[in-house]
Amino acid sequence: MSTQKFQKITASADEVETGEERTLPGLFQAGSGMRRFVTHRDLDYRAGYTKVARGQGFSTFFWYDEFWVVLEGHAEVQALDRPSGASWDERLGPKDLVYIPSGTRVSLAVPEGEDHILFFYIALPASKKHAHWLASMQPEDLEDIRARNEHTAEGAEEEARRGGPRVAR
Repeated sequence: MSTQKFQKITASADEVETGEERTLPGLFQAGSGMRRFVTHRDLDYRAGYTKVARGQGFSTFFWYDEFWVVLEGHAEVQALDRPSGASWDERLGPKDLVYIPSGTRVSLAVPEGEDHILFFYIALPASKKHAHWLASMQPEDLEDIRARNEHTAEGAEEEARRGGPRVAR
């Protein structure tokens, strides 16, 4: 029996915490960050939105599938599929829809001419039955997982102290 409830928020770049209390400070520089909208209690999924400021970016490994909808701004993205070695270079802009399969390293950069990029995301964390890409992981990918600290009870407690995300029950 699900006790989840209907929820609505309006994505706004101004509501993303970008200071010392930002989500994932090990991934985002000051001025950038993310706001979680909902996280299922067993981490079957997460959703929210991310703001990356002018001249900034991030590089991280996705050990789960993620979908993006670009709401504002532009960015340059390089994606590397670890299992196959295939790579892509894309320019993202408003209304672009992006799928990032598990096992992909993504580097995103907001050019100096753009104020920021704001995108909505839905993350579907991988379970061990979907972990075919583990054999392709590199040491830097494992460091990304450690730095993000989302897989630990301490990481969940740290986020709860910041006031989010809402955890579905």
